[in-house]
Amino acid sequence: MVKDLKSGESYTTSASKNIPTASIYKLAVMYKTYDAIEKGELKKDQALSGDLSVEKALELMITISDNASALSLADKLGWVNINNFLISEGINGFNLMIKDYPTTTAQAVSDLLEKIYNKKAVSLGASEEMTKLMLAQTHNDRIPQNLPTNIKVAHKTGELDNYRHDVGIVYGLKSDYIFVFLTETPVPENSYGNIAKLTKTMFEALEKD
Repeated sequence: MVKDLKSGESYTTSASKNIPTASIYKLAVMYKTYDAIEKGELKKDQALSGDLSVEKALELMITISDNASALSLADKLGWVNINNFLISEGINGFNLMIKDYPTTTAQAVSDLLEKIYNKKAVSLGASEEMTKLMLAQTHNDRIPQNLPTNIKVAHKTGELDNYRHDVGIVYGLKSDYIFVFLTETPVPENSYGNIAKLTKTMFEALEKD
């Protein structure tokens, strides 16, 4: 799914298909964590385990996709609570009840990212912090790979078995865009280059005068 955030026009294929989230579920955990912080249910300097704080867990979970940090936050918040919170926010399509293989749809991911982009995810400040975390993503071998170096991308990758995902906000010159790639392939190593090529082709078409 690709959406032009200026015109509102979107381009989709199988946008409602349920697919295992891999690490994309971490965006849902991030969203709910900031909601809990806003409500005073969690504090950023609160310890989760050992010297792992809520703030550090957020950073590790998004920037390097650390699984232990994500599970620590999710277990603290409660999987059911995260799922129900997304529904209350109008984000339908995530199913986090299947802990080992949660699922989502491209539409649901796009809706979540658009909330963050519009600074309506919890609060303006929380939305800006979520964006900052995604901008600091260290796995940049898909959506950002073939884009010009001056184009910023706030994104999150996911990998599991034959699934290779990358989803995010691309800040263009003419407009800003949401790109959602949720892929299943028998040759997952080819996904990185294919996603990078598709992103470049579509980005250039969207930005063309």
